[in-house]
Amino acid sequence: MQPLTPPLVVSLKGSFKPLEIGQGASDGLVALAEGGDLQPLIALLGTRNDVFDYMAGDGLIFPGESLTLQVKVKGFTVSCR
Repeated sequence: MQPLTPPLVVSLKGSFKPLEIGQGASDGLVALAEGGDLQPLIALLGTRNDVFDYMAGDGLIFPGESLTLQVKVKGFTVSCR
């Protein structure tokens, strides 16, 4: 079994669209999809006013392991496992 790329959980304010149907993927999404590199997408998220919150895992998730991340969503904190 393969390990999973570190997860990235994002809460949006509504107008941010990381992917547009019929358009090429952003550099950040390409880096994530092709090499599991979250850093370009994280750098983009940090510059956006329409991103409410985000949290990234700090390493691969191997079979049998789990990780819980928390993000804020309009005044609430949501855990993603």
